[in-house]
Amino acid sequence: MNASDGLFNSGTENVTKALTAAQFSALSEGTHTIYVNGQDAAGNWGATQSATFVKDTVAPTGTIAVNSNDPYTSSTSVTLNLSAADLTSKVVSYRVAEAADCSSATFVAPFAPVSPYSANVPFTLSSGDGSKTVCAQYKDAAGNISSNASD
Repeated sequence: MNASDGLFNSGTENVTKALTAAQFSALSEGTHTIYVNGQDAAGNWGATQSATFVKDTVAPTGTIAVNSNDPYTSSTSVTLNLSAADLTSKVVSYRVAEAADCSSATFVAPFAPVSPYSANVPFTLSSGDGSKTVCAQYKDAAGNISSNASD
């Protein structure tokens, strides 16, 4: 551990310590608590302090359906049936686009973390006949982004 100010010269110190890659990798996904107890030069122990953090390296999973999987529509106005889950930090946003890849679309404003997530949202398709693809991606509270789901 290191004193935040570089010196252990106060009755109270803020300390930092980074986990090594191996230590972090060995942790399971989820919530972890680290406990710290300090001892001064005279041998006196201070109160035990704790810090809690969440390890979440797994992206959410999700699906999208247009008009409940109806293969045809005569209108450009459709309903996207969105569904996603994230076991660790929960789903906080999504983005959709009329494309096979959503990576250039903008995420909607974050909402309260929830898992599973389910919503029916209005969407306007481009005009004209023919096959169209709509994609969705989901983001969890840790910032992990799902792969593209499409219909």
